[in-house]
Amino acid sequence: MGPVKAKRTIDIGIATVIAAVIGAIALVGGGFLGGRKTAPTGSSSPAPTVTRTIEPKAPIVHLGFSLTSTASVPWCNTFDGTGSIPEGDSLLIFDSPLGPNGQPIAQTQYFFDGPASRISTDAWSISPVYIGNKNDTGIYVSIDGILVTDRTANFIESLAAEPIDPANAQVAWKSKSLPPGLAHIHLTVLRNANTRQCAS
Repeated sequence: MGPVKAKRTIDIGIATVIAAVIGAIALVGGGFLGGRKTAPTGSSSPAPTVTRTIEPKAPIVHLGFSLTSTASVPWCNTFDGTGSIPEGDSLLIFDSPLGPNGQPIAQTQYFFDGPASRISTDAWSISPVYIGNKNDTGIYVSIDGILVTDRTANFIESLAAEPIDPANAQVAWKSKSLPPGLAHIHLTVLRNANTRQCAS
């Protein structure tokens, strides 16, 4: 029975040593692993700064026609309006045909009548503006004013290759759509039988 007890004693001692070695290895390994987790990786980069640019709002412009919609007008007209046309901008006037009851029609064309002129700090005017052909009585026509930059206005006016000749139904420029603008005013008129010419 003596040898058996001695063997058990040796086994317990070996086990104790092995456990101590394993514990030391785990402690050292844990230290290295912990070091890896907590070691500094260098100074962190600052968060990127986002700058938002807020576009300035367009100034409120009050423009309008002196006439009211469905006003009866002759063949040749001077259209007056109220409001101040800002410096650096132009008010362009267009006319286009409407349906029998004054409703918009599909695939219409917009005829360029020209830029309005400033006549005071709060008034403007344009002349001559011919509505339809000479014998086009009883028709509804849309008059549109588009406020654009002078640069846009100069480009549109450069497309007017021929002078307006209403007697021969020639216009300076026409388009299938109105140009984009800073402001838009609208007037509907009814053409009467007056065919007088505009004063030159």
